[in-house]
Amino acid sequence: MGLDVYLYKTTSNLKEVEKLKEKYEARDIWGEKEKEFKKEYKDFTDKEKQVVYTEEEKYALSLGLNSDGEDKNEKQIEIKSKKHPKNYFKIGYFRSSYNSSGINYILNDITGKDLYDIFQPNDEYLVIPNWKEAKKRAENILKELKTFIKNYGAVSVDKVMSYSLSPTAPKNEGEAMNIYKAQADNHNKKGGFYSYSCREGSFYLKTPLKVKGIMFGTSDVFNKSSIVYLITESSLEDYVEALEIVIETIDYVLKQQSKKNNKDLYYLHWSG
Repeated sequence: MGLDVYLYKTTSNLKEVEKLKEKYEARDIWGEKEKEFKKEYKDFTDKEKQVVYTEEEKYALSLGLNSDGEDKNEKQIEIKSKKHPKNYFKIGYFRSSYNSSGINYILNDITGKDLYDIFQPNDEYLVIPNWKEAKKRAENILKELKTFIKNYGAVSVDKVMSYSLSPTAPKNEGEAMNIYKAQADNHNKKGGFYSYSCREGSFYLKTPLKVKGIMFGTSDVFNKSSIVYLITESSLEDYVEALEIVIETIDYVLKQQSKKNNKDLYYLHWSG
């Protein structure tokens, strides 16, 4: 499953919509036109491709879906947060990057829980949460995060420094310094990322890491290869804000659901 989460609302019956979408996706219109035109789709002219697109749209509309084969009544909700308008999280949109700076990774390292635990999608890309229970779980995780920061400071684990000795590995301080100089000189000439890992090591050329702990261990992810775990100072404020926006999103849904004559069904779509 992907880590982008989107909020939608609809007046449709989702089970019925899913059946219609399955029916739409099951029909191989491209294959039908290959037989009709007696050629593979990669050889279709632009005019022939347009025939297929038009046929797909007509078929989707005939099923009661929109022209893209999706729920015609659904609407994506994405609103700038009132509490934290500059945060990349929005009311209705949550983002966790796939690297170690993503909120799911940070929350898991600190609390052992993340967005999956809050909304419990159970490997489904579309989930209708128990919004009240989700709010309780989100508030508990936020409390744990704030308690951690109070007790231990704003720190995170940097796991990118996996190592395996190569023929160019330094054997003393002088060789290590020469490798660093070569990396810095190469960056000054070619530009690129300031923080990165390569065969020679991991480098932080613009913003140095403030290291508070160093541990040597292994990683099951990389076939038990050796890993250097660094405990580093980092700003966790964005993650606190992100969790507060998650709660703000839940409050938004609960408020809409409490309105009279509101027939909208609110659900989350997990990318993937």
